[in-house]
Formats: sequence, structure tokens, C-alpha cells
Amino acid sequence: LGFSAFLTTTMPMFKVNMDLLAKEGWRDKVKVMVGGAPVNQQYADKVGADGYAPDASSTVRLAKKLLQDMGYDAMSGGQAKTETVAAISAIEKLMEQVGQAEQQQSASS
Repeated sequence: LGFSAFLTTTMPMFKVNMDLLAKEGWRDKVKVMVGGAPVNQQYADKVGADGYAPDASSTVRLAKKLLQDMGYDAMSGGQAKTETVAAISAIEKLMEQVGQAEQQQSASS
């Protein structure tokens, strides 16, 4: 799962998302990588990300490494495991909830 921030004002959402993943029981089932213009390795460590990539090409290498660390053959392009598909679906739903909460918060302020 990747999070990117273009501005320093959006960086705190990394931790919000990480906490939500933990709360919903998904944090230990997915790898999280972060990046973006204002982000560095120190901030990635601070929010508990599994990896940091400073640019797009590094992100691809990092994603492959994290998949391999999880036991996937990232080089073959093989079919995703059923559990992976279920995890992606659940995380997409969580991110929708985060988006809705952000919209509600914006509307009330």
C-alpha cells in the first residue's frame, strides 16, 4: 500500500491511515510504503511505514522487495492470492471511510 504527500500539510494523514489500518486489524497483513516531495526516511520511520522511496523508480523496486519479503514472486507477474484480493478490497473500503470522514470534517469546519 502506498501513501504519497505533495505538501507537508498532508503528511499527517500517513499516521492517520496507519492507525486506521491497525485499528481494523490490517496493519500486520499489508506492507506500507511512503514517499512524496516533503517526505524522507526519518518521517517514514516516525509513522511506522515499512519503506520509503524518494522517487517513482525507487518505488517500483521497493514494492517488489516488500512483496518478496512477504513470500510473493514479484518478478513472475503471477495471479494474486485470494487473500491478497480480499485484503485489497478491505483496504479500499477503509480508504473510502477515511475520505468520507475527511469530507465530513471539512464540511463542519
